[in-house]
Amino acid sequence: MKSTIILGALSTFAVAHPSIKAFENELAKRADGPSTAMWGDVDEPSSETGKAINGIFTGKESGLSSEGYEAPDMDSDECQKDECCVWKYISEELLDMMQDGNGCNDFARGSIRMGFHDAGAWDLESGPGGADGSIILAPGEISRSENTGLPGHGSTLKSIHAKYSKSFKIGMGDFLQCASKIGVMACKGPRIRMFVGRPDSNKPAPSNMLPSSTFSASQSMDLFGKKGVSPAGLVALLGAHTCSQSHGQSPAVPQDSSPGSWDTDYFSETLQNTASPGVGRFMSDVLLAKDAETRPVFQSFAEDIGSWDQVCLLARQICPYLC
Repeated sequence: MKSTIILGALSTFAVAHPSIKAFENELAKRADGPSTAMWGDVDEPSSETGKAINGIFTGKESGLSSEGYEAPDMDSDECQKDECCVWKYISEELLDMMQDGNGCNDFARGSIRMGFHDAGAWDLESGPGGADGSIILAPGEISRSENTGLPGHGSTLKSIHAKYSKSFKIGMGDFLQCASKIGVMACKGPRIRMFVGRPDSNKPAPSNMLPSSTFSASQSMDLFGKKGVSPAGLVALLGAHTCSQSHGQSPAVPQDSSPGSWDTDYFSETLQNTASPGVGRFMSDVLLAKDAETRPVFQSFAEDIGSWDQVCLLARQICPYLC
């Protein structure tokens, strides 16, 4: 992976979070720690990017960006020479497409989901897979049952990627993760640091690597444990359902009552005995909210947005997917 780090493509976007240091102090008191599994160059990093991601995993660095970036004109030689430059323009176009009067829209939600489905089809034992763009590039992968609702969205993202890749070297894996991060921002979530340089692949990712909406709590924890994600990390990752929709129903319905905002309503509403009106919940999520090991994490995140938001911002739970 290249050492290029995009430290915030949009200088006008406010970071939606309380004090990172205060959260780190609180996190240290918790019994249910974050996910810290590392591998490859990230475990014993030799590159600057590897060192940065290692620092995020171990809490020595923030997974957030609060820095601005002044990009050269996209048609200039300076932009061609600056690996960060084109991502500024990509980010601006994506953000404009992802917002409406109610916050984020279906394009933002689909982009967040696409980023995870590309990256999440992987575990520590499988080797291939991960955030390599294969969900778009590999024949048949996007048509798998777990990707229901994504083929049309993938066509839109592919056309945007093609527009920029005519003049710039833009990896599909990088592009999908960028779109996922901008989707989070559009939903009023955090600005997560972006790393570019992923190798793309046109080979389908391994099958049976993504969770089912009918999984038991133990099945969900086992699946994500093989990805190096702790039970607390899994609950934090599920927080992205605050802006998602359940495609198991027609028409698709949101998974909490405020799908346009990146908030903690998902956690509190998943803990309820019955779903809120107009909300569709995954049975797998409900079972995790009832499980003795993960229910306290749901309760903690439901009570304090800082608790859940900061874990995600530090990227210790989602770094394999969104970093």
